[in-house]
Amino acid sequence: MLPNSALQRGDLEEAVGDIFPLEIPQHRVSQWRQNIRAHAARRLPAFLQAGRLRALQLRVQLAQLPAVEVVDGLAGTGGTWPMLMLLLPSQRARDAALKNLWPRGLGASRMFIHALPDYAYLRGIVPATDVPNARAFAARMLTLGNSAWQTREDTAEILRALADAQA
Repeated sequence: MLPNSALQRGDLEEAVGDIFPLEIPQHRVSQWRQNIRAHAARRLPAFLQAGRLRALQLRVQLAQLPAVEVVDGLAGTGGTWPMLMLLLPSQRARDAALKNLWPRGLGASRMFIHALPDYAYLRGIVPATDVPNARAFAARMLTLGNSAWQTREDTAEILRALADAQA
């Protein structure tokens, strides 16, 4: 882990990139980048298919952990699966898994830290509403990356950490 990183400081909102400017600039894409995009587009279907296969293989392994639920898309749809979103049975279990995995660079993280009304920088923009389901979801959720560079050993470590978090 990098010294003075947001994760090391305990700044979880910064660690997952939840704080961003409300105005997001749009930049013109140069001709050079457009050419790169055009050439990369030919490789995209194979890249997406490889990601789907990796995700399906990981889902089979995650199914062996009864307390881990993979959040799926709509039935009959296909995703690109850049990551898998998991729900653990409790915040305690999620925190135990992340304490082990997050700082080790194995692709475990959180997509968001809070329900929208709970972000201080969104007060006055997002109504202060009671959203118990969103809060429970945020408290139990973690994500796993679906990287082509993740090794079998990495996957075994991730599965071990998730199993240990349930104990």
